[in-house]
Amino acid sequence: MVRESRLFYQSRQRRPVLDRAEGVYMWDTAGKRYLDGSSGAMVCNIGHSDPHVLDAMRRQMDKSTFGYRLQFETESAEQLADKVASLCPPGLDRVFFVSGGSE
Repeated sequence: MVRESRLFYQSRQRRPVLDRAEGVYMWDTAGKRYLDGSSGAMVCNIGHSDPHVLDAMRRQMDKSTFGYRLQFETESAEQLADKVASLCPPGLDRVFFVSGGSE
């Protein structure tokens, strides 16, 4: 039995219920496999459940789950900024991290 959803969507059509995801694939609760083509429109363009990413997330969450950038600096942000800046051409040596695209 499908329970009534209290979520507001742009249409009344029900969507598959996501059970799990790995790499580029997602499975619904009925076991049907989907190729995740959402890519850059979402946040999973590196694939779902990547063990290296999950491990890094766990290590960071063991320390802190969030520190707002206007109040705190974090070593992980500094390390990532160094890496990003090292990949950029000369003169582009500053990084501004944001959570989406509207900042």
